[in-house]
Amino acid sequence: MSDLLCQQSQLLKHLEPLLNDMPACALKHMLFEAFWSEEAGLVSIEQSFQALTAMRPEPQALCQFFASWSLTHHHLGSLAGLGNRLTLLARSGPDESAAALYRACGSLQRITDEELGASGNTPYPELFDNMASTICGSDQWRLKANSQPSAQMFRYWIEARCLRDRDLSQGLLLSLIHRIYSHGEARFIGPLYRQWLTRDLGMPVAVAWATVAWAKVQAEVAPNQHYVHALEALAGYADAMSCSINQHAAREIFVQYLQRKARVMRDCLQRPSA
Repeated sequence: MSDLLCQQSQLLKHLEPLLNDMPACALKHMLFEAFWSEEAGLVSIEQSFQALTAMRPEPQALCQFFASWSLTHHHLGSLAGLGNRLTLLARSGPDESAAALYRACGSLQRITDEELGASGNTPYPELFDNMASTICGSDQWRLKANSQPSAQMFRYWIEARCLRDRDLSQGLLLSLIHRIYSHGEARFIGPLYRQWLTRDLGMPVAVAWATVAWAKVQAEVAPNQHYVHALEALAGYADAMSCSINQHAAREIFVQYLQRKARVMRDCLQRPSA
């Protein structure tokens, strides 16, 4: 761990400009604090990607990596369910709060629009599937048996916060940090993967670029799109409930997200437990 603490995170270097551009607000400070406090975890995430791309793994090792990594992305069902909960709350509450809750739901839908390709783009899950299946040589990475328990727990934790937690702000806060983190991850792995695919796996350059389109698309989205809709959803919920988002709770869930993500990525190259 001491070696990790001595290293500077490249992920953090990609994320700080995005955070700097965010409008001044308490959540901006909580995000900065969480990312800074978990820099060692970010370095360990980078090392997992670097370890993968420094070798020519066997197909089974590739399947295990992509199976676990995939569970940290594309939580569309949880996000849609969170939107459903907002509309149910709007229907059961006073009229004066309903409009704000519907606005919050609308903001969440703009996030799912982007991921589902509602404007005509290829859906993010399809891009990820193409990347993983091309690199692994088959779609066997989809098998649950290939994923680590920590990855499965990460997915269950996201679902619980979005679909079962009584405080809906928990899921909304997760949508915020996930959008921001994913931008930095995509910017970090894009060049790394393209070099790996052409240098070590022998792919033509054009094929390599097409294979990592998932990272390219997420890295090139206008930076503020990675947080503006999530912030609007949080603001709408806070207005409807006549409350402010608890800063301590926000920082805590941001830190938990990063710690759990780092745990998954550290496990990615290990053989799943029987």
